[in-house]
Amino acid sequence: MSQVFKQDLTDTADRPGGIFFVELLMAEHCDMPDREHMVEVFTKHLGTVDCFSYGADSAGFAPRNYK
Repeated sequence: MSQVFKQDLTDTADRPGGIFFVELLMAEHCDMPDREHMVEVFTKHLGTVDCFSYGADSAGFAPRNYK
């Protein structure tokens, strides 16, 4: 695959509560991973996290070590 996906970094507006804001750039749609799997992966890389929002289109997590 030679297509490169890039994030628009010109938007410098503050994002509410966001230390980390991740927007996945994908060629094809995929299903949202289940909440427990996301907690497991984030915890592995960031330490303990709190899930404050989870739905079909978005999820919000707050890593306790990075407040």
